[in-house]
Amino acid sequence: MMKVAGYARVSTIGQLDGTSLEDQKRIIEEAAKKAGHELVEIYADKGISGSSLKRPELQRLITDAKEKKFESVFFTKLDRMGRSVRDIHNL
Repeated sequence: MMKVAGYARVSTIGQLDGTSLEDQKRIIEEAAKKAGHELVEIYADKGISGSSLKRPELQRLITDAKEKKFESVFFTKLDRMGRSVRDIHNL
């Protein structure tokens, strides 16, 4: 069983159905369970643009990844992690 984390983000409070923080968390939880992984935590940034990596929960996720608290990260869409291909690559 692999230890995994989840990451969710909304840039506006009124995100459309399927992209709310609650929806993203539910999807991540279901995917981790289906894959047989242990979900150790879901990091979630609310009301913060994906154009910057200076997001509190993303920074905490990065710190915890360096401390090897989990082996992989689940998210619902690539743009939840970032808007820039370079930023996503660097993550």
